Amino acid sequence: MSSYATMRRLWNFFYPPPPPEPPKWVPILGEMQKTLQMAEYLPLRPLPMFESNFTQKVTNNGTPALLHNKSNKLTMGVAASLPGLVLPDILLIARPPEGQECSSLILTRMIPLNLARLYVHDLPTWRLKLRLRTGRHYFLALDAPEHELAFLFDRWIRLINMLHEPKLSRIPKSMGRPSLETPLEGTPASTWHFQ
Repeated sequence: MSSYATMRRLWNFFYPPPPPEPPKWVPILGEMQKTLQMAEYLPLRPLPMFESNFTQKVTNNGTPALLHNKSNKLTMGVAASLPGLVLPDILLIARPPEGQECSSLILTRMIPLNLARLYVHDLPTWRLKLRLRTGRHYFLALDAPEHELAFLFDRWIRLINMLHEPKLSRIPKSMGRPSLETPLEGTPASTWHFQ
């Protein structure tokens, strides 16, 4: 064994290379956001949104519960209806077109999040449960490439936890109230984000 190889091995032993960083998530314009940029959805155009594709599953007792009464594929997104909102307040559901004449999604539901709740139903199968105020339940399995499943489902879990946190109705006295005359330090880059 050469002295260079020995020195290199000792160097790597005492100064190991840094571990590889996890893959970064770079937000891109999703299919639902592209659909909302069309002229007919003009009021919904500037929504910050988190969206994913899902496959609708059957209910717990085995009966089919089809959200669109047709296809089992859908795209679900959550968005803040106003730029100043801290948390999203709208649930958007779209389905792929049936024919080949249209390439964009068809928006079928726009549900306020106070009328719907999201839950993690089954972690090993990447399944969420959407419960509407009417009592209906829908089970949605995340439909993504294998290398993105864990990362995307983790982001959905974080979002669900943020949505289920209790909301403060007032500012606690210990925090103090900011003066309305003081300017904000800087404009945030986004109204809400995932980290």
